[in-house]
Amino acid sequence: MIETNRRTITEHKYIDARYLIEYTVRETIVALQALEMEGWVGIDYDISDGGVTFTKTRLETDEEYNHRIAMEKDAKDRAEKQLEKVRERRYQDYLKLKEEFGND
Repeated sequence: MIETNRRTITEHKYIDARYLIEYTVRETIVALQALEMEGWVGIDYDISDGGVTFTKTRLETDEEYNHRIAMEKDAKDRAEKQLEKVRERRYQDYLKLKEEFGND
């Protein structure tokens, strides 16, 4: 992975607590350790629905980074083209007003 101005991505994974708790404490610990090995480090328990949300942060992958940079470039290009159109329209308006009112 090339080091650049990558953004940090925060992912969330919701698991119903009923499916998180295994038959034994050891199996539950193993399941939690497996989640930890996948990078899930944050945990939030939702008392209203009994769900557990795990979070992890990571840097953008090469594919995500390239896609974001392409989208940003495309947005910049579209903004520049729009600015050119606005300037041209204003210039045309100026020429019409100049014709109507002269060079006073």
